[in-house]
Amino acid sequence: MKGSIRILLLSLIIPSISYASVFSSMGFGEYTNFGDAGERGIGGVKIFSVPESHTFKATFLYDIISIKDKNNVKDEQSFYLYGVDYFLHLPNRFGITLSLSNILSPNFSIESKGSRLGDIVYDRKITGRGGIQESSVSLYKGFPHFSLGIGSLFSFGRIEEIWEINFMSPNYNNTIDTLITLSSGYGFKAQFNYRTKRMIVSLDYSKYLNSAMLAPRFSTSFLYNIDSDWKIGANLNIGMWKNIDTDFSTSTNLGLGMCHTRGSTTIRGGLFSRSWYYRNVWEVGGSAGTSFLYPDGLGELSVGVEVGRRDWEEIEELFARFSVTLCGREIW
Repeated sequence: MKGSIRILLLSLIIPSISYASVFSSMGFGEYTNFGDAGERGIGGVKIFSVPESHTFKATFLYDIISIKDKNNVKDEQSFYLYGVDYFLHLPNRFGITLSLSNILSPNFSIESKGSRLGDIVYDRKITGRGGIQESSVSLYKGFPHFSLGIGSLFSFGRIEEIWEINFMSPNYNNTIDTLITLSSGYGFKAQFNYRTKRMIVSLDYSKYLNSAMLAPRFSTSFLYNIDSDWKIGANLNIGMWKNIDTDFSTSTNLGLGMCHTRGSTTIRGGLFSRSWYYRNVWEVGGSAGTSFLYPDGLGELSVGVEVGRRDWEEIEELFARFSVTLCGREIW
């Protein structure tokens, strides 16, 4: 009887450990709005504005993670994200934005050997694959001092995870379980931007109407021009996961950064602190980046890097994210 109870408890431990990793189905939710390299290089400060200076934007992000816990789970994994936005400019400062982003995890595996629960010795292995795709269509309008945008969202995808326990004693049967999570739904988003001579304030809200995996999200940012060369910005992003599951909590992402422009080159730096929605997972780190303008205003190339640490109970994840964004005009 005691052995059966221990096996039951052990089976419950597996999904909890899996959820702590960004490779889990829950972890992908924090990356659906990952921003471009310029935003990540300034601590995550995201400013919505009418894209008058370019007609397309393409972003690629590569995430490397080192995982370990008290049961000697030690692994290094990676996954990547990419997004493409196309801006169709219309007369009278109107425009249409078409966006597509993809969060893709290659096949992953997290394994520990010789783990113990009381006198039960077992090996644990978690494998999986999957991804989430998100697309949107938005209409925006620019005015002398502010901009407005409203659009529709659509997401689809699935994530498969296999949880396996192999016991070192013939008294217990090995267990295996498979979780398949679908992530599809539709929703809307709204954006507002107000500009003064030296400051820009941006508000952003998005909500899925029928998805159990993607929460409503609100963010506010500002960018202040100290002088012609220096800018300082801050960002607060709130994910209202409590609305879709009583076991979840509100996630908050706070970023602060500065940037310096000289000629056609901009250098950025920032700090960020992020609380995730599941079991008080906490993430802190720093970011840096730079941007280069092409001659004749043909576009801009931005590169950025983030490094940080994520903790939850016995699990620790160290990560590094590298991102590249290319903006260009129709001549491309």
